[in-house]
Amino acid sequence: MLKKICWFVWGIAFGVALAGCGLATPQQPTAASQPAPLKVVVPPNPNAVPLFIMLAQTPDLPLEVIPVPGVPELVAAVRGEDADVALFFSAAGAKLYNQGKLPALRLVNVNVWRALYLVAPPDVHTLADLQGKTILASFQGGAPDLVMRAVMRQQGYDPDRDFHLEYLPPTQVKQLMLAGKGAAALLPEPQVTALIAQARQQGQTLRPAIDLQAGFGSDAWGDDMAPLGGVFVAQHTLDDPARKALFDAFVAAYSQASAYAMTHPDQAGALAAQGFADYFGTRLPSQRIAEALRTKTLALESRPVAELRPALDAFLAQIVGQAPDDDFYAP
Repeated sequence: MLKKICWFVWGIAFGVALAGCGLATPQQPTAASQPAPLKVVVPPNPNAVPLFIMLAQTPDLPLEVIPVPGVPELVAAVRGEDADVALFFSAAGAKLYNQGKLPALRLVNVNVWRALYLVAPPDVHTLADLQGKTILASFQGGAPDLVMRAVMRQQGYDPDRDFHLEYLPPTQVKQLMLAGKGAAALLPEPQVTALIAQARQQGQTLRPAIDLQAGFGSDAWGDDMAPLGGVFVAQHTLDDPARKALFDAFVAAYSQASAYAMTHPDQAGALAAQGFADYFGTRLPSQRIAEALRTKTLALESRPVAELRPALDAFLAQIVGQAPDDDFYAP
């Protein structure tokens, strides 16, 4: 299996690596017959789950996965034109676009999720129970952080004044929460289900105490979901007909993989767990990912942006203060 230090270009799904990784490859196509791989940059978030599934389902689609730890590294890859596709939070992309940091980024599909929660002991029911306490938070500036802050503001709180927010990598968030160092942990699925299972093994009781999707319901996507994820494409990819055709194939395969995850949780869990281990060095038990999909604490649905506007514009404005202009959306 490829490790994260080796870029992955498909020959046989999760099996054959590039010669540059030190492994043999079967009958490589010539440069003339094989298009350059579509470069896909992704942090370790729920957007990666369909990606890992589609890699196995469409082994002939030429892709190069570029794993990054967070938004800053993703921005660097996109700005340097080292990526064709970016998979991350819809509102984070809108914020960066509004700030002029990623002017050539285009949102194509939205991943409508259930995935973000504040995990806490049973005595925590509302944000009022956490006021003045430490919240161990992951993915600063990403989906969990921006949505949590928006929920806090909705309920009349100042995130930085009324709570003690401590930002750490997800692994440290889980470790400190299990050690009793925080009143709540901000995590996305499938990290939530994994943390709850670890706590149970240690005789502790944790639960998804606050559902951060609540309050963002719409007729466009449902009452218990939110348009959190995003499939973004660089303008230079859209401008090249051959690359655009390759990207269209990617979107179709990614959408199919999202649907597959919800109907085949066990198989999806196994593929996603292997992908997180290979690309991010993250140990997420496959049964925990499957459990999150089965119970729909992790729910995934990839939809074209045209189906969700203008409700999507209102959501983005609510999260980042201003909806992006029409150029933000791919035609």
